[in-house]
Amino acid sequence: MSKMRELVADLEARQKVVRAMGGPDKVEKQHARGKMSARERFAAFFDDGVFFEIGTHGTQMGLAAGPGGDDKPPAWLLNVEASGDVQVSMGGKAAEPWKARVATPEERARMWPVIAGKHKNYAGYQTKTDREIPLVLLTPA
Repeated sequence: MSKMRELVADLEARQKVVRAMGGPDKVEKQHARGKMSARERFAAFFDDGVFFEIGTHGTQMGLAAGPGGDDKPPAWLLNVEASGDVQVSMGGKAAEPWKARVATPEERARMWPVIAGKHKNYAGYQTKTDREIPLVLLTPA
């Protein structure tokens, strides 16, 4: 196996562990302490269809600001646009400061087809509104 294939295989294995929140044993430990996994917390915090994972892009995460294709953006987007300072808590750790920003048109053009391909409801949301559903990128501060 070539070095590049080894690196790709290693990355894919790491991504699988990340998507599984460290594995069933780690998730069960969280549940035993009365806590939720990061993905469960996101699901509880956001309305259905508001949060999705763009993919693993280093330390960057993404949110779509398109609650069901409404013509009016969600209130939290206005806060992000005004400040860009957010708090993110994952894996049972204390909340940490992150920076949030709306993706540039070029970034959105690159990411949206991937998102709409993985999450068919987002493609439908975009057809319900005249506004372009923004993508918000989060990066550790």
